[in-house]
Amino acid sequence: MNETADDALAEIVVKFPRSDTALNRKILTQFDKVGSNENGKLRIKSSNDDFYPTISIDTNSENRKVLVEFQTSKGCKHEVLVKNTTGVEKKSLLKYSHLSIDAIIERFSENGIAINGLDHVGFNLPWFSSGIHPLVEDLRRKFSSKCLYHKFPTGEPWDFIIPGSLNEILMLDEVDYSKTRTPKFEIVSFDVSSTPLIQFDLQCNKKYEVFSMIFPESLRDNQFKNIWIYIENTYGVDICFVLNETGNKDWSPYFKGNRIIPLIH
Repeated sequence: MNETADDALAEIVVKFPRSDTALNRKILTQFDKVGSNENGKLRIKSSNDDFYPTISIDTNSENRKVLVEFQTSKGCKHEVLVKNTTGVEKKSLLKYSHLSIDAIIERFSENGIAINGLDHVGFNLPWFSSGIHPLVEDLRRKFSSKCLYHKFPTGEPWDFIIPGSLNEILMLDEVDYSKTRTPKFEIVSFDVSSTPLIQFDLQCNKKYEVFSMIFPESLRDNQFKNIWIYIENTYGVDICFVLNETGNKDWSPYFKGNRIIPLIH
């Protein structure tokens, strides 16, 4: 076993610039039921206190760009700026428009929409060449031995880190995919748009047909029965609330057989 095998990926932190405190505060307020907020940093509640990594949203960043920080249990940090590095500018052909956070909150309140859970957080990086984004390849190399890092089962460039125990990460125990594992973290290479994206995949108390009517400006995904609400912001990224109907079962079993197995020496 290599010398860093016990250095698990402990926390993933999505960091927003502190420049728009009103927006940040209102976004975090929507997650009151799914995490604990301390001085502008919200730690999302895990399905198991012994699972790695935890996921947090920090609104105190001095950086002018949105970034994601990967922290290991030994204190090492790796940052990814959520930005377009391709040099290509491309507008999405999909039909949607942005809404203010105030309008979203108002419609939530008027229609009794409640957020019951948070399945996953993630970021989408623009990439218009073959294969996956080089930063995603780099994350695979750096962290496949430190977490339960999975490719998407049907081949799309949608990587997922699902929470797991230290023994599962070290391959001392088999991964029990029947356990609920939230929140997950998604890392996407996409060619739809040159605007990078932060997504919050939310479990809600309404059905797809209901909240798709409440938010006609949203991007509707009939395949997965969810809608993508794009939030107005000045951070140079798209920020999306992805609304799903709350289900009875976690979908972690879907990833079985798709873990990127680290090389252990």
